[in-house]
Amino acid sequence: MIASHPVLRTAARGIAGAIVLSLAAAAAPAGQSAPFSDLVCLGDSLSDTGNFHEATGGAYPPAPYFEGRFCNGPVWNEYLAGKLGMELDPDLQFALGGSMTGNLNYNSSPPSFILPGFEQQVDGVIAWNGRRKVDPRALYTVWVGANDFFAWLASGSNNPNPTITQGVANTVGGIAELSAAGARHFVVINLPDLGKTPTATGLGPFVSGLLSSLCASYNTLLDQQLDQLESDRRLHIVRVDAFALINDMVTNPATYGFTNVTGQALQGLPAADPDDYLFWDGVHPTTAAHEAVAEVVHEQLRAEYQRIRRPGWFATSATRGHAGLLAR
Repeated sequence: MIASHPVLRTAARGIAGAIVLSLAAAAAPAGQSAPFSDLVCLGDSLSDTGNFHEATGGAYPPAPYFEGRFCNGPVWNEYLAGKLGMELDPDLQFALGGSMTGNLNYNSSPPSFILPGFEQQVDGVIAWNGRRKVDPRALYTVWVGANDFFAWLASGSNNPNPTITQGVANTVGGIAELSAAGARHFVVINLPDLGKTPTATGLGPFVSGLLSSLCASYNTLLDQQLDQLESDRRLHIVRVDAFALINDMVTNPATYGFTNVTGQALQGLPAADPDDYLFWDGVHPTTAAHEAVAEVVHEQLRAEYQRIRRPGWFATSATRGHAGLLAR
């Protein structure tokens, strides 16, 4: 998702190293080797570990946003790295706030401030080592698409179909490019229910309901095209249903430790305990919600690699029972 603020971020760098190290130390069993060589993350502000902050010279997002994240703490991929006993390499974090699925960024301000989209992130991953080949032992995560819908709303268009079809084509096309360059292991997270965000609900029930419906349509098409890609390329694509997760959080907040799933924790000043909230600001989840996403992704990975008879890659971890929700 993007922030509804005027400025947002670019290429990758900036990770809370000490936090990730402590997460890894807490989560990884002694003697367990990491299941993947690296964790390469592409997408938008939901996975951005500081790139937009760097692109704006440290200006945005400002405190009380946490160390350049669009959140009040670490984001989901940082928690996932800890659960996998890994550290995020800042050079392999390509997610950027505002990125759309194509070559545009919702937060660009032409002509002076131009930021990349998902397509440029894919190009950056492939070009990173100078050989036009990527590491087949790395895990590639993709969570992108929300900004396409925010841009569509801002355009005033009455036809969302091109946004859905082109957004899915861009996303699957990027994964196919990574696959052609050697990538074999993917996590793809679908669109969360944007209609449940405080920004959407604040626009009234029609806009909120429309966004929910459009996100569901997008996710259906995304799943269909990933099925085909997975079959054609013999890939391991672990899919996480963020749409179902956010709806379960809204329906069963106590399961996740939330007392407020409709408002936002940051309103001028943050709430006394932001992690009582599902949402940090109008469109971004709190770090508590990010941690729940990471738990589900980890459990989905463990289940998938047990299914293909690589159970030793993942130690059984205590989860809060969210994984069944997001199963493919």
